[in-house]
Amino acid sequence: MKTFIEETLDTLLSNPDFNFEKTTFILPSKRAGSFLKEKIKSKVYTTIFMPEVLSTEDFIAQITQLIPLDNTGSIFELYQTYVQTIDKEHLESFDSFYAWAQTLIYDFNEIDRYLIDADHFFNYLSRIQDINHWSKSENQTDLVKNYLWFWKQLPELYKNFTHRIIENGKAYQGLMYREASEKIVSYLE
Repeated sequence: MKTFIEETLDTLLSNPDFNFEKTTFILPSKRAGSFLKEKIKSKVYTTIFMPEVLSTEDFIAQITQLIPLDNTGSIFELYQTYVQTIDKEHLESFDSFYAWAQTLIYDFNEIDRYLIDADHFFNYLSRIQDINHWSKSENQTDLVKNYLWFWKQLPELYKNFTHRIIENGKAYQGLMYREASEKIVSYLE
């Protein structure tokens, strides 16, 4: 039984006009790219230039011209943005920030990966939190007030964070997807 890559390669090779030099293969992973190169070597008996083979992540990076930002870098960049965005009376220490920052970065990543309108999303969540904590009630504790206040700051924190890292030529995976979706037409031209 042939793999999808083998079937695709056989179909391409059966076309007399097919040219490897003018072809770019985009595959889900670098491992799949290595497998493709091995199959090309086993099926092509003439001298050719190997086609460009990119993983999806490499292709996205090529479109966006952004460097992938790792988890640790994301946390430090988010903290710098947090310090600049949130007023001094509400700032938490790095240790306290770190406890919830990973979850927030994950949420930002998912919002961008699925191209969700961040303003609408955070405003909606903020309203849900208001309802969950009976925001119309007059006997809210300071903890609840601060919690609800923070939810209202998330859209601004998100905007400042994404702007900051893109300006520095970096992005986390979901943001790279969002940027690629916005730049794909100009890239193809």
